[in-house]
Amino acid sequence: LMAPDALDALFLTLLGLGYVPTAAAWGMAYAIGPGVALGAGAAVTYAQSTPGRLPAFPLLAMVPAEAPPFGWLVLAIPVAAGIAMYAAIPRLPWRAADGDPIARAPELTAALLATATLGAVVALLCAASSGALGRDLLADVGPHATVVTARAMLIAGGTCLALLVLPRAALLGIARAADSSRT
Repeated sequence: LMAPDALDALFLTLLGLGYVPTAAAWGMAYAIGPGVALGAGAAVTYAQSTPGRLPAFPLLAMVPAEAPPFGWLVLAIPVAAGIAMYAAIPRLPWRAADGDPIARAPELTAALLATATLGAVVALLCAASSGALGRDLLADVGPHATVVTARAMLIAGGTCLALLVLPRAALLGIARAADSSRT
């Protein structure tokens, strides 16, 4: 309907290719949780989908009519980002018996820098892929940068910090319990 002849189809294809970065940022916002606003009260998240009245445009054709039953599983993506951040942080060997602190300043600094970098990238992508596509119905389209950024930093940064601190805290507790049982 939108491309009745070959030239129109070519230009529509080029337009669609231009929207690939936008679609990727929208997918990121969907996976992180807050989802994407689609104008006048319409939104799509992993938990709900209320697309409302949308114009016939290929980018908007990917919007699901209803949320999938296991949509919450997409939260594994930002958790995986936190695991990757943890894996990228340089860590020195740690031993509970040596009295090493659970969290060391260089490791915490690296985790905070990784979380801040993630936040900056997510905010930039969200800001670049949202805005108005017209008046009235499509006045607010795309991810809300502050909400998506905060959620990304919370999930990925929290996962990274938890992986950094919790195993050491558990090992320290086990070591102290073993020491107290010997005495």
